[in-house]
Amino acid sequence: MKLKLKDVIAIDKSLAALLDKELPVKPAFKLSKFLTGIKTDVQAFSEQQGKLAEKLGKPGEEDGQFIVPKENLEEYTNELKGLMEVEIDIPYEPISIDDLGDDIQISPRVLSDLNLLFTA
Repeated sequence: MKLKLKDVIAIDKSLAALLDKELPVKPAFKLSKFLTGIKTDVQAFSEQQGKLAEKLGKPGEEDGQFIVPKENLEEYTNELKGLMEVEIDIPYEPISIDDLGDDIQISPRVLSDLNLLFTA
């Protein structure tokens, strides 16, 4: 499955919330394995975002914090947008939403973020 990094970032946050719920064993395993697989990409994104903020920003009040001034904000935003468009290949076969069972409660926002992981 090919995904853009921006989709992986959204999936990472929402999938963690879904995996806090009781799920049937097979979909829980597949989703957990997927989450483990994307952690490296999410961490690499975070590191690059930090390096970019350090390069274009000024030290903030807290240690390791950088504030990007207005004159560099456009460059920072464009660089970040470009990074988020990078496609990555993740070994994953979408699962049926029905495999999650009838008792699972998922918010519309979480379901929207995760729609690439499921088939109808």
